[in-house]
Amino acid sequence: MINSKITKEIQEFLSRDDNSRVLPGKADAIKVGSDKVQKRVLNDYMYNLHTKFLAETSYKVSRSTFYNKKPRSIAHVNFSSRSVCLCQKHQKFALKLRCLKNYKVTLITNRDKFLEVHSDEDVNKILSKIQKTSVRYQEWKKMKMKDGKQKMRVVDLELPTEEFKEMMTKTRTEFASHIHKVKSTTVKRCYSNEG
Repeated sequence: MINSKITKEIQEFLSRDDNSRVLPGKADAIKVGSDKVQKRVLNDYMYNLHTKFLAETSYKVSRSTFYNKKPRSIAHVNFSSRSVCLCQKHQKFALKLRCLKNYKVTLITNRDKFLEVHSDEDVNKILSKIQKTSVRYQEWKKMKMKDGKQKMRVVDLELPTEEFKEMMTKTRTEFASHIHKVKSTTVKRCYSNEG
């Protein structure tokens, strides 16, 4: 039986701005119990979000349980009306933050919060706390399957600590720039759809 803490974490995860977006119209609110809640739309398929949730947390939650815990106020993604980024950069950065958490140098695995809280200088201080000679981390990569097709899979990788630090610093800077572009594009689309 899944406990209420995990249920809450799944619902908070799906309600995050990187996983779903709020619909802006007045008619987009629905009643949940005695409250009116603004509807949200997922930014990706539930299958991918389940994989991402497992990558960010230490919970072992089945796909069906994860699907059943989606709040009624969050609708499934409709790619024909997509206005947000659905790329692997988000998931790759999340996996690297999970690695930092595993090495006990940060507690933050939420990408947006990490960018908000930590400057480039802070990231250097965090990385300097890693005492190992090499760092094991995970990353999304295309892997050749037995049937010859290529599929995205989470793979285990390892780098010398200094190389990992350089990569992480570069990744943080690139991801911050990427987020800025995504938000700018989304805002422009929202304004262009208003008239």
